[in-house]
Amino acid sequence: MRAGLLAALVVVVFDQAAKFWAIAAAPPPPGWPVPLPGGGPSGLSLALVLNPGIFFGTLLPAGGWPQFMVLTLVVLVAVVLLLRMLGSRRVLLNIGRGLVVGGAVSNLADRMRLGAVVDYLVVRRGDIGLAFNIADLAVVGGAALMIGLAAIHTLTRKVPA
Repeated sequence: MRAGLLAALVVVVFDQAAKFWAIAAAPPPPGWPVPLPGGGPSGLSLALVLNPGIFFGTLLPAGGWPQFMVLTLVVLVAVVLLLRMLGSRRVLLNIGRGLVVGGAVSNLADRMRLGAVVDYLVVRRGDIGLAFNIADLAVVGGAALMIGLAAIHTLTRKVPA
């Protein structure tokens, strides 16, 4: 369980530190995104984006009952993952769980504090851009780790014919 909690803590600390830096480097004006120092014109760059939507700002509009339902589901999943960590001694699985929980907690803290998630990494290809943060990467990486471990377990398990 310690590995999972440590992973969650590391994600929250680094993501929140990066978010505070992004806001200090480019305070949010009405017209987001704002280029941050060191950002480039294409590919991966830095920009301050306050994301009121869900899942990279693409699936749901800001506010209202759909967003409330999704946020409630996120909190529920985080609580279930924490409870599953309690009795588990599977270090890699707990790290995956911790990454998901840490990312969820960090983004939820933004929503409670600012009403939007602070994104500071942007990948741009032409006119299309995707804004995200360390917490988003942790959620995706943690979920991929858990799915990969489940696939390995399923493929290596000996099942009688």
